[in-house]
Amino acid sequence: MGSNFPNGAALMLGAVLAAASPLATAEIDLVSGPFTVTAIDQPMPNRDAHFFGGTNLFTFSPDFLDFMDALAVSASSYGSGTTTALKDTEGFFMEVSNTTQSTSVAMDLSNGKVYGLGTNGGMTLNAPERAAASGGGSLTITNLSVDFGTKVISGTIIGGNGVGTIEHLALWTADSLTTQVTGCPSWSLCDSPLSTDYALSATLSGLHLSSQASSTFASALGLRALGKAVLANAYDQGWFKVSAVIETPKWYGISVVPEPGTWALMGLGLVGLFGATRRRA
Repeated sequence: MGSNFPNGAALMLGAVLAAASPLATAEIDLVSGPFTVTAIDQPMPNRDAHFFGGTNLFTFSPDFLDFMDALAVSASSYGSGTTTALKDTEGFFMEVSNTTQSTSVAMDLSNGKVYGLGTNGGMTLNAPERAAASGGGSLTITNLSVDFGTKVISGTIIGGNGVGTIEHLALWTADSLTTQVTGCPSWSLCDSPLSTDYALSATLSGLHLSSQASSTFASALGLRALGKAVLANAYDQGWFKVSAVIETPKWYGISVVPEPGTWALMGLGLVGLFGATRRRA
């Protein structure tokens, strides 16, 4: 599912490597590489870090699957995203999920805190004309990003029925966020005497559609009164599992920002690390 971080992070580098896999590019050094970061009053300008991508899974809830069943909505892959749509023998959805690759992280190099993560690719939902439920339409959800502080998932919407393309739209707010950071997740990721690799994983669950996103979804899919009511009934719409591997100087350590509103406090301290990979001997 680009990087769609909130306005408080406007000074973060906004470029995105659109590789279909995090194993598609050469290693990029944050300090001396082609994407040199020049942040005012950057606390430790000689400290470098590397971002090696990750894999993410967005899964719709049973309530949202009921909405898709009721309106005969279909799901397909978009861009570099891979959509899985499974039905039972009676034709009802059992699972609809989308796998994407992490393409960027927002991180403060002075303290190792990770504030957000961006992805590339997504899925497209198509709704046929269906009596009082829908006049028909399409909705593409792509390039999702996560703000760990506010637990907001934003993204780009490409919609039918005149909706067009809307970027940086706040889509869902999560009820809960669980995170885990593992240092040296494997021996091959800890064989350097100068650096340590950390595997970051996070799950946002209990996803509630924002009012603006709900209105946009309804317009793009051509929902009529009945269809809007069914969508509103899908209050908990799913969960989003994200991951990233980040290398820092030996035993420096990273953590996920715990409190909302920290974006604004970071100011010029935010930097972007962009997808890269390496080969070890």
